[in-house]
Amino acid sequence: MASGDVVNGLSATNVSLSFQPAATVECAITSMGAYGQWISITNGVISSVTVNGGDGTVAPSQGNIKLMINNTNYITINANATSGGSYTGIQIK
Repeated sequence: MASGDVVNGLSATNVSLSFQPAATVECAITSMGAYGQWISITNGVISSVTVNGGDGTVAPSQGNIKLMINNTNYITINANATSGGSYTGIQIK
């Protein structure tokens, strides 16, 4: 992949989703979505909730963000029996 390429991913119901770019690669995540799931930024040990969908009320507008990630700090969407999760963005480095 190269700078400017689109990055995105989808998960099935009850499947966790993580996106950790390769070393030296950086991406700008512009939208994440989930219903009843927590979307977090993590370094593999510590996680911080970025979008709280735990109560099932994440609207698409809440998922429109500018979140820069790399190989050290990346995103994860927890598994949920109600729906899958998704993200989209662009590779910036």
